[in-house]
Amino acid sequence: MNRREMVAGNYMFLQVSRIIALFACTLAFHCSCTAAEVRTEEFTVEVKGRTLAIMRYAAEGVNTRPAVLMLHGARGFGVGHLAYVESATTLAVNGIDAYLVSYFGPGESVACSRMASCFDAWTETVADVTTAILKRPESSGRVGLLGFSLGGAVAFASARDPRVGAAVIFYGFIIPGNWRAGPGRFAPLLVLHGDNDNIVPLSAGRELVKDALARGGRAEIVVYPGQPHGFSTWSRPIAIEAVERMTAFFRSELIQ
Repeated sequence: MNRREMVAGNYMFLQVSRIIALFACTLAFHCSCTAAEVRTEEFTVEVKGRTLAIMRYAAEGVNTRPAVLMLHGARGFGVGHLAYVESATTLAVNGIDAYLVSYFGPGESVACSRMASCFDAWTETVADVTTAILKRPESSGRVGLLGFSLGGAVAFASARDPRVGAAVIFYGFIIPGNWRAGPGRFAPLLVLHGDNDNIVPLSAGRELVKDALARGGRAEIVVYPGQPHGFSTWSRPIAIEAVERMTAFFRSELIQ
């Protein structure tokens, strides 16, 4: 283990009480979380001739702020939904708008991930959504990517976009086969991975960091002992810590 890799311990960035309050708010999952001063908004983006619905979580206020695009795992946002909402709400409370992006095209599923053409289409979708978000009046011009599993692979492939200021990947991987993110600049990267993941092994997370460093980027991995695949299945204290770490990373990279 080197300085770019660490084992997670008692590394707390934000007040745990705030995170617990947010989680209680997300359990209700109303259209507004008044106590946390977070509101939700659904809007649409035109992507390759189709209308894509995006859910936005935003803190109340008038100031411009950065955005983080959240990219779901293989089964969409429906599985482990509260974990996605908790991450989005926490980002919003900390001054970063979170956008839940369903990047699958019509009729697509995880089976499509075996074809490089699907990843090309998914990264193009992320790029189109990025363009739309940067045009919004509340945008500060800073964008990050937050990917989970398959969404982590899409986030990694999209992190070469010069408009992307940071990327956080939970238990992600590099797209199989010869497909690799293109050469050139790579966004600062944080990888969060459990060492008991029997679906996407820890070696895949380390490969993300290795590849990003080889491209001249900044990258590190945090290993969570005993944690399996799927953020919603992680132990509660570790899940809280991971959300805090993710939020602090985005704040340090996206808020000037």
